[in-house]
Amino acid sequence: MAVNAQKVSDDEYFRDLSTKISATSQTNLPRDAMLFYDSEIWSLSARVLAYQTLQDPLGPPVPIPYRILPRLLASGVQQNFHGFDWQFYSELSNFDHPTLVNGQRAVVYPSVALPWRRSWGYVVPKFGYHLTRYNIGNNPQGFEDASLSVPISSVDAGLYFDRDMTWGGRAFQQTLEPRLYYLNVPFRDQSKLPNFTTAERDFNFSQIFTENRFVGGDRVGDANQITLAMTSRLIESETGLERFRAALGQIYYFRPPRVTLSGESATDAKSSDIVALAASEMSPSVSAALGIQYTPNLSRSQRFTVSGRYAPQPGSVINAAYRYARGSDDNNPATAGIEQVDLSSQWPITRNIAGLARWNWSTKDRKLVEGLAGFEYNAGCWQVRAVAHRFIAATQQYSTSFQIQLELTGLSRIGINPLETIRQNIAGYRRSDEIAQ
Repeated sequence: MAVNAQKVSDDEYFRDLSTKISATSQTNLPRDAMLFYDSEIWSLSARVLAYQTLQDPLGPPVPIPYRILPRLLASGVQQNFHGFDWQFYSELSNFDHPTLVNGQRAVVYPSVALPWRRSWGYVVPKFGYHLTRYNIGNNPQGFEDASLSVPISSVDAGLYFDRDMTWGGRAFQQTLEPRLYYLNVPFRDQSKLPNFTTAERDFNFSQIFTENRFVGGDRVGDANQITLAMTSRLIESETGLERFRAALGQIYYFRPPRVTLSGESATDAKSSDIVALAASEMSPSVSAALGIQYTPNLSRSQRFTVSGRYAPQPGSVINAAYRYARGSDDNNPATAGIEQVDLSSQWPITRNIAGLARWNWSTKDRKLVEGLAGFEYNAGCWQVRAVAHRFIAATQQYSTSFQIQLELTGLSRIGINPLETIRQNIAGYRRSDEIAQ
């Protein structure tokens, strides 16, 4: 059994009292209770879920989500059952909303796969059948009781190639891993079905290998497509550590997808965006990562991220990142793009004093998203931590706090504890007393 019930007195509660961006950014506070049972194969649960929605008076209205009263789930999975892997998912949910269409949704989705794996490659054909049934109450939108049934078939296949090599005087194993994923889902007109909980998945390297580009249960995306991808790794022979990894992938459409969410139009593109990523940890102190989403027919990037970390020893770390995402409408905060530079560090100034800093700047908006400055002093038997923290709490509103704490080692702490704020702002932060140990 699990219960998570949250409630605040007013919309400004977190913006007035909290010093954490993770709290002030909350818009829907859950009131959630669940009973569940798990066995080796089966999982059963019953859940009720509602929300308190907090509005920003200076920002756009926050949509109120559906209440789910209740949701009953039953799922099962078993591998190598007479050579097959099978899965079963079923759901019965009742959706309630003060202004939108109400009703019940039942989903049943059984599937079976026949994996064939060897040390040099694999082929995994899979077939499933998705069934959905809606019972809709009286509503002004014109929705009626309806059903959806659609078969889903796929083939996932890959090969492994490797070779031994040396670099920098060390022995490595380099791999080359081509992967092919074919997906076929017939088109079904779903424009007259309600949307209780569904959204489109975030487009990334993992998503191009999923069988449904939607998440939530109300839409099954049609597909006749093949995903081609290539991954390469550099594995250190002595330790087995993956020192470098790069991947590239794209979807090619034999038939452009037609199922969309309300207000969106279908695409006639013959291929998806290209997604690429790379990550390296060539030494214990230096690491870097890169990710990009590129649209070939428009010759422009949709997303681009690059980050790096230098940590020569515990208690000494510098993080740097640049994030870019193209927006569809800069006048709408929900769909506006981002362009940010993010720098953070914990660095020793003297033997006993370490500086703490974080600067997250929006170059697009020319304003500070979040910043932190402070220090940590360790005298052995006592320590002092002090930080000034400032971040955007709401539209055109900042939250500024000063947190200072005196800690008597092994006895007591006096003041506001800034440790959680420091950890959230500086990745790789280590307490000074942990370093000494």
